[in-house]
Amino acid sequence: MNFDIHRASGIYTVLFILLTAFTGTSLVFNKTVINLINAITQSPPRAAPPLSDPRQARMPRPALDMMLHQADYMVPATTTWINLPQKPGAPLVVRKKFFQEFHPNGRSFVYFDQYSGKVLQVENALKASLGTRIFNTLYPIHIGVIGGTPTRLLQVIIGLSPLILFTTGYVMWWNRRKAKRYHFRLIK
Repeated sequence: MNFDIHRASGIYTVLFILLTAFTGTSLVFNKTVINLINAITQSPPRAAPPLSDPRQARMPRPALDMMLHQADYMVPATTTWINLPQKPGAPLVVRKKFFQEFHPNGRSFVYFDQYSGKVLQVENALKASLGTRIFNTLYPIHIGVIGGTPTRLLQVIIGLSPLILFTTGYVMWWNRRKAKRYHFRLIK
């Protein structure tokens, strides 16, 4: 029975484990995977985040509410978070999520100059290049968001399958080792 569990869990989960491993690896080595996906799909690379102009630091800072209203006008989607600048040249970033997106936090961004409040760049996930859209779906696939609760349950089972394989494999090894010792004692 132990052998059957080991073999069946390995056969039924191998493709899902490989998919989870690939999506997890793509999140760690994201620049390499993005370049590979863009090369395969012949998509232009995603534009680099713009920088704020520190020469305008003496001007009065714009109100955050004004920038949020402008972000809502530019990208009519739910605001998921606001990234306040930590460095003099960094922009203020408003992250948005469209209902149609699978990513739990959204992949649409509005970049503002932190000093003047001017919109520097708008990234709409629904209008992104094919390569960017493909890469944006890897994280939702990895965490099992696409497909709802059944997919999340499947992801939990897939996550536990290496433990099942390890445990059943160890029991099989231990039983063989015990059998060899018993066989060796009988020969003496």
